[in-house]
Amino acid sequence: MSRSSRCPARSAPLEVHDVKSFEADFAAHHKQTYGSTGRNYDQDRSAYAFGSRMGSDSSYNSGDYDRYDADLRRESDKAK
Repeated sequence: MSRSSRCPARSAPLEVHDVKSFEADFAAHHKQTYGSTGRNYDQDRSAYAFGSRMGSDSSYNSGDYDRYDADLRRESDKAK
């Protein structure tokens, strides 16, 4: 189930997809990477969903993370 919505910071549509299909992978990654920190996956679920949406957004496809870091941080702050 995919739909596009306009992101106020950009004129390009933001592609929103069903992150639930990745839920098991996200939870496994979280357990392996952050399991010893005491945080559970539910505390970080929204960050995984945000990363997944931004990773599929064609506005950020160049692979140049440094170029988009500030914009992604602004988008993340808005999503909280």
